[in-house]
Amino acid sequence: FPSHDIGHSLFPNPACNRLYIRGNENGDAIVLLSDGRSINLRIMRAAGQSYVDISSIPNGLHRIGLREDSKVVWYSFYKR
Repeated sequence: FPSHDIGHSLFPNPACNRLYIRGNENGDAIVLLSDGRSINLRIMRAAGQSYVDISSIPNGLHRIGLREDSKVVWYSFYKR
């Protein structure tokens, strides 16, 4: 999947339970798991920060797609 930088940042990377997102404050994210399955996660907001709860996905290298207008921007992250 191509990656395009349109102002998002993900942290921490690697992440345990929450993956914080700067630059996309609402909506949904698509996570492509390392085994090929995809899941939709809601972007949550708490204490002024946006995040997705990744506690239920397995450890490993995954891709996250963030919807921005009519496109999806892909990033890699590691769940530990």
